[in-house]
Amino acid sequence: MDKQIKSIAIRFAALVFFLMAITGAVCGQSSATIGFRAFFGGIATYIIVSIAARLVTHILVNEALRNKFDKAMANAAKPKETE
Repeated sequence: MDKQIKSIAIRFAALVFFLMAITGAVCGQSSATIGFRAFFGGIATYIIVSIAARLVTHILVNEALRNKFDKAMANAAKPKETE
C-alpha cells in the first residue's frame, strides 16, 4: 500500500511542480523564483498527499474491520437453531 501512496504522491507533486513553473513563467518571474517556488510547492504537495492518503487508508481499513467485527458479534449473539 505504501508504494501506491508514494506513487500517487509523486505524480501529484510533479503535476504541481510543472503547473507552478508554467504559471511563474507566464507571469514573468525570474528563473530562480520559479525554481524555488515550484520545488517547494512540489515538496509540500508530496507531504500533504502522503499524509492525506495514509489517513484515508487508515479510516477505510478501520471501518471495514469494525463492520466485520460487528457482523461477527451479531452472529455470535444469536442463539443457534436446533432441529
